[in-house]
Amino acid sequence: MVDHSTAEQSKTWLPRVKNHLQKLATLHHGWIDGQGESISQEVVNISYKILERLDSNMDEPHIFPCLDGGIEFSWDDEMVFGFVYADARTKIYTRKTYEYKIFLLTSEQIIQEIVNYILDIRN
Repeated sequence: MVDHSTAEQSKTWLPRVKNHLQKLATLHHGWIDGQGESISQEVVNISYKILERLDSNMDEPHIFPCLDGGIEFSWDDEMVFGFVYADARTKIYTRKTYEYKIFLLTSEQIIQEIVNYILDIRN
């Protein structure tokens, strides 16, 4: 596995992503036709920590709220989909092998493992 911990931190899309994630944190319970859980600041923070560590050569991800209070992120090539759930689990799905990998903890080490996993899929 390649260590991507030294990925460049200055991405042109990162401020837009941070702003979008903060807007998602303001969604109230029932945000879509009476359905949809609110998104916690913890879910926003975990999502941001993952995205800020990705290599600067990655395109801006698409970010969506999930009805269960989580956040989904994906890219145009649809090779990788990430889900950060309301209980702070993170699931990464790859169309390369059609498999899910679930990360149960959100420590800094686990966040780096998630980033490395995403980058390894895309390489």
